Parts: sequence; C-alpha cells; structure tokens
Amino acid sequence: MDVEVSIKTDQYPEETTWNLSSDLSCDTGSTIDGGPYSQASNLTSVRKCLPAGKYVFTINDSAGDGLCCGYGIGWYNIVVNGVTTHAGGLFGGSESKTFGECTRKPTTRKPTTRKPTTSKPKTKPMMGKLSTQAPTASSTMSFQPSMQVPTASSTSSFQPSTQARTESPTTSSPPSDPTT
Repeated sequence: MDVEVSIKTDQYPEETTWNLSSDLSCDTGSTIDGGPYSQASNLTSVRKCLPAGKYVFTINDSAGDGLCCGYGIGWYNIVVNGVTTHAGGLFGGSESKTFGECTRKPTTRKPTTRKPTTSKPKTKPMMGKLSTQAPTASSTMSFQPSMQVPTASSTSSFQPSTQARTESPTTSSPPSDPTT
C-alpha cells in the first residue's frame, strides 16, 4: 500500500514528532518516524510503500498545544493509495488514528494423523527366562501340580471353629420326642 504522511509545522516545529507503525494485532514490522523539525510553517512529506495491513499513526506535540491554531496554522494529512484517510491539527499533546485492514488470515492447525507403530511390544518374563523355541513333536511337556492331597498319615493343623453358627440348616429333621 502506498502511504504518504504530510506535516505542516506551526511556529514551534521542534515540538512536533510522529510515528506510523503496524498495529499489534496484525504486525507487519513496518515503522516510519518523523520530527522533530527545525523550520517553522514548513511542509514536509514522507511517502513509503508498505505491506498491506493495519497501521496506527500517532502525532505528538511536546508543549501540548497541537499544530493549530494558537501558534500558527499547522496540520497533518495521511493519504493511502491516493485517498485521504485522516487529517487534523487541532489536538493537545497527542492524537492517534488507525487505518488499513489486517489481511493476515487466522492460522488453523491441521489435524494430526498418527501412524501405526511397527515396534514389537516389550514383555518382561515373570521368573527366569522364557524359551523362544516353539515345541516340536519330539518335545515332552509335563505339568506337575504343587498341591498335595492329605492322607491319613499326614498331620494336619486344621481346627474346627468354636463359634456358633447363626444360619439355619438347609435340611431339617423332625424334633426328637423327649418322652420316648
């Protein structure tokens, strides 16, 4: 975008400075500065080709009386692509104007797709080493349980419970007759 900033100074040109920079929401990294000036009632123009974007123009007067009209008839003018967007001169210590549009499109993230893994799962043997050989027809495999069946000669430490049962029996026998 073609931008031209024109400044006509008042009787105290050393009080006037200005800055044109890209808006923070759409930062293009572009900045132009002007002033302080040395000649009273003088017209100065700065013209630059800037990247499309949103910009903020700020003009300052260190005495706080602007460019017009107490101490001369000064003014500023901003022209973008041949069209005047802002003009002025009657302000206090500072005035800011915004022009242009943010042309940056919001960034969107593409959904990520996970690729299937080709690594084998890691396993740890519980005890000892596991054999990686498959059994063959000549292989013999045996299973021996570790539980022993008690015999009459084996000693047992089983003690019947002495606590009373609160459950009712599943089979009932007729009450015995005490008179018989």
